[in-house]
Amino acid sequence: MDVLDYHLEQKLRELDELMLPSTLLDCFEIYRKGQVEKAASCFNHNELSWFLDSINRLRGVADQKDELELVFDPMMYTVGHPSWELPPGRRIDVPPLNSEVLRRVSSNATLAVLAKQETSRLLELTDSYMDEDIFGFARIAAAALCDGTPGFADRWEAVRYLAIHGSSQIEDYWVKDDTLWEMMPVRRIELPDIVEDRKQALLQHRSADPLIQQVDLECYAEDEVKNFAFDTSKLLLSGKGKHLALCGRCQNRIRYWIDLADESEKKALREGNGALPQA
Repeated sequence: MDVLDYHLEQKLRELDELMLPSTLLDCFEIYRKGQVEKAASCFNHNELSWFLDSINRLRGVADQKDELELVFDPMMYTVGHPSWELPPGRRIDVPPLNSEVLRRVSSNATLAVLAKQETSRLLELTDSYMDEDIFGFARIAAAALCDGTPGFADRWEAVRYLAIHGSSQIEDYWVKDDTLWEMMPVRRIELPDIVEDRKQALLQHRSADPLIQQVDLECYAEDEVKNFAFDTSKLLLSGKGKHLALCGRCQNRIRYWIDLADESEKKALREGNGALPQA
């Protein structure tokens, strides 16, 4: 990575930190990232990279991940989850943990056999790690999964936790047959007010943009959304344009009306053989 690419990546990260979440899933991901950073604070970059490499060797060449929170991702076991579309909120229902599903199956069940095999493999891959490091890595996994109740009596339990939640083999098994997961109750995660926290952070730390004011953080009323979607000049003259750059939710709300108008025009053109109906 050259210097220009590095600085561009840094700027993009800074902009991402400024954005207000647009969906419930955004809130959840911001919360997860913060939890992982806290749990990983006792390790340096090299130690985390070595651990990620071990997990990726467990996963196999075809299923590599670039970050630990992508390995231990509770949303991996979802299809069309409503949080992708729901507005920001403070409560989210997520799939059951693999460890909870395993407690409900017999020792000779396919999932249990896979878990045993993957645990054995990861025990070999992490043989050189100190026990305290293994416990620390397991706590990172628990943080990424938003699992507040793990307890690891010994090294084997910690490695097993890492294996069954980081295994691509178990993910593949879920893809083939998710019956066991569907039978389990979902987990309800209570979130802090991510939107308000980010607003306060923007107001308190204005080094990125000292001109951000409270009004720049207030979402548009519904009539404003429609007006701005159909007439860009109204947005420019309103003095509220900065909010659009900060708020993913209002971006989505305006995009909805733009897309709706676009589809209506296409439909009219189809019905009018390429000509819009005359008033």
